Amino acid sequence: MFAKCGSLMEALQIFNELPKRTIVSWNALIAGYVEHGHGNDALNCFDQMQLDCMSPDASTLNCSLKACGLIRSSIKSQVVHSEIVKKGLEQSYLIGNTLVDVYVKCNLLADGRYVFDRQKVRNVISWTALISGYADRGVSRDALDCLEEMEVDGVVPNAVTMTCSLKACSNIGAIDVGQALHAQTVKRGILYTDYSDRFSKIGDKAFHELATEQLQLENALVDMYGKCGNVLDAHDVFGSMPMHDLVSWNALITGYSRQGHAEIVFELFDGMAEEAVHPDEITFLSILSVCSHAGLVQKARSYFKAMTEYNLSPKSEHYNCVIDLLGRAGQILEATEMLERMPYQPTIFAWCSMLGACRKWGNVKLGQHAFECVLRLDSQHAAAFMLMFSIYVDACMWEEAKKVEEALQALKQPGQSLVDIFGVVHTFCEEDVDNMRHKELHAKLREVYLEMEKRDSTNVLTKTSNSINCSCKHSERLALVYGLLNTSERSQIHIVKNVPICEDCHNVMTFISRTERRKIVFKDKICYHEFKNGKCSCGYYC
Repeated sequence: MFAKCGSLMEALQIFNELPKRTIVSWNALIAGYVEHGHGNDALNCFDQMQLDCMSPDASTLNCSLKACGLIRSSIKSQVVHSEIVKKGLEQSYLIGNTLVDVYVKCNLLADGRYVFDRQKVRNVISWTALISGYADRGVSRDALDCLEEMEVDGVVPNAVTMTCSLKACSNIGAIDVGQALHAQTVKRGILYTDYSDRFSKIGDKAFHELATEQLQLENALVDMYGKCGNVLDAHDVFGSMPMHDLVSWNALITGYSRQGHAEIVFELFDGMAEEAVHPDEITFLSILSVCSHAGLVQKARSYFKAMTEYNLSPKSEHYNCVIDLLGRAGQILEATEMLERMPYQPTIFAWCSMLGACRKWGNVKLGQHAFECVLRLDSQHAAAFMLMFSIYVDACMWEEAKKVEEALQALKQPGQSLVDIFGVVHTFCEEDVDNMRHKELHAKLREVYLEMEKRDSTNVLTKTSNSINCSCKHSERLALVYGLLNTSERSQIHIVKNVPICEDCHNVMTFISRTERRKIVFKDKICYHEFKNGKCSCGYYC
């Protein structure tokens, strides 16, 4: 009773006064520690129990596994697993589900999948544990593949399964899959439009659990639509929610922030205050980010100062945002002063922001200093080499530029782009340039370039390279024309790339968004871009 009620000190006192400790009393104490998040204490009890020559049973081992998950101990989870094997309990579906969950929480995905595949009975809990592990660790394609396997197995997903699957869609920009999952949640009755009335007769605890699951699912939908560029759909879901929490507001604000809708972000921030929801560091990071992309220096200063009014201490990411904005706005001296006085060690992002500012304003000396600082933190940071190369070229320092370019060629990470076509994600790499199966894509690209020349758009493509000859080495262009050729007119195209987009490709996408009348949602390693009617949401600040 004491353990279940969270009075763990009292529970331990009673336990220590027992004239005889049985497996039941040990399990009661261990379960109490686990239920209230005290993983280390639970595992200490598990060890002490064995020292007292008390053999653990299935309940003990299951609770101890959960304790391993709480503290993310891969070593201890394997020790408990060995005890489970010795006792022949591995095929217990309760223990099997917990094993899968613990292994994925400890980032042992291969071990989790091994245990999962050996289970005779695989229910929604075990499937969801595996999908959650893949989604949380960015192995999103595997997460969605598991969801398909689960359906084939005849196991119906629940709200938690859908929440994890939607997170996987967010990670890779799989908007078509996300929309299909949204439709399924409604059709199957997983997402309730008014669960307060429908479940008014159930107990308080059950209602709270249901409301929490529903809120998490709705938040996942808002987040998915926002990250995939469909902010209107995100706002529709948000507007239909019976209640909002901080996660809901942050998901919507972040979605608009990524697309550069500064005024809407500010309005949403005011809406939070009206609902008495206090912002956190994530809220302010999104606001500072949109200020940066819109070049709103005074607004950024105001919101940065406002953090202290909410008892929030700016993190390095907030300083980085403001430093980036000040640098690009030409206020390099103020940016440098903030960089030097902030209470954190400057990060690579901060120094790269200074490098970008130095490139824009032609400050070679400060650029060299920032470049040296980046190399001290990461001697193989390709983006820094690219920026320094551009600084030297703009300053006509050809010998220095050549040295940096030679170093860059040895570091350059191969570009890889993903495009979502009707729920199927297609991958394009730089190596695909010589692949004859992409002949049709190359032909389409040549049509685009001819059209650009015809319209006298020489200002659109930079003259630093022969774009017509080498353009197909840019994987995002192959992904884009594949989307153009395989989707209906005026439909959106969603692309995700593992490295930053180059200036040429940015200009090409801007041009195509106007001539093809397409909305192109593009997410790279640094920024989020929405190309529409010949304009980009980043405002060319990325």
